[in-house]
Formats: sequence, C-alpha cells, structure tokens
Amino acid sequence: MSTSYPETAICWLRRDLRLADNPALLAAAEHQRLIVLYIHDEDDAPGAASAWWLHHSLLALDHELRKLGSRLIVRQGRAHEVIDALIHKTQAQAVYWNRQYTPAELARDTAIKRALRERGVRVESFNAHLLLEPWQNTRDGQPYKVFTPFWKACLTRGIDLAPSPAPTQLPPTPALVSAPIETLRLLPDIPWDAGLC
Repeated sequence: MSTSYPETAICWLRRDLRLADNPALLAAAEHQRLIVLYIHDEDDAPGAASAWWLHHSLLALDHELRKLGSRLIVRQGRAHEVIDALIHKTQAQAVYWNRQYTPAELARDTAIKRALRERGVRVESFNAHLLLEPWQNTRDGQPYKVFTPFWKACLTRGIDLAPSPAPTQLPPTPALVSAPIETLRLLPDIPWDAGLC
C-alpha cells in the first residue's frame, strides 16, 4: 500500500458494480482502509427487471469483495447526505467514483465534488463507461453527428481498449454496519422471476 495516500477512502459505486475495469476501485484500493459503497436512492428507483438485476448484482459483488478481504457497504438515502455521514463517522479523507453523464447525474456529482473539496476531502472521478469522454473527441469543438468520422477520429487517437485488471486483494473495511441488501426491496412481490437464477 502506498503511504502517500490518506488512511481511509470511499469508493462510491453506481452502475459500475464490478471489480475489473473499475478505475475508481483501483485508486481507492491504494489506501489503507477501503469503504466500497453503494447508495440506494429511492428517487432513482429502477424498474422491476432492473431492480431484480441490481439485487443479484449487489449480492454477487459483495461475495467477490469478501473473497478479496473487503465487503460492500450498502446505505439508503441521498448521495451527498450518505457520503457526508460516512466521512464524519470514519474520518475518510478521499472519495472516488466513476463518472456518469446525464445532466442530472453530472450536476449532482459536480455539487458533491465541490462540497467535499471545500472540506478538504480528496475527490477524484474516472471514466469507466466510455471509450472517450464526450468532450475529448469533437470536430471544431462540436460533437460528431455521423459515426464514421467519429470512429476515424477515435482510431487516430490510439485508444487503449484493454480493460484494467481486477484487484487481487483489497484493504479491509472499517467496522461499519451495512444495510442488508434484502431491505432495499428490489425483488418483485409477484414472483415473475422464478427460474431466472
């Protein structure tokens, strides 16, 4: 572990519930203690099939994290409130996440990043979903409107398509209570999912 990093980091996962090709997780894993955090905000509740997938993905991710010496911490609420409470409780000095790109997500993440930095918390976000950031590949400052010129410009940039590896071990999680995944009520009340797992 690098001693140049603060002791405890939070890795905030959203739609990136994976170990491999997860730059935020790799950065957070450089710290001495790691909080892998999933926040369930009921205002962003997925549809029934997506909720079913989320339930099983969270269980699988927690299982994989435990094999590496960590675990998933699940919380419910608004992201900024949950992150603030965890920082207060654990004295975490850094928060990492992978970027999301809808206008509402960008606004939320920008506000959280600004507020945390004002408090002296190290914050970094990463591209884990796109070949290029939307602002990286433009023609005269404007997004491409036709695929072929866009793709040719991508090829000239020399994009690295290789995914980053999954960590082989992770720092321990501070003593925290996690909300049981079952309390998120992601599984359907009517058992239409029988036989899917």
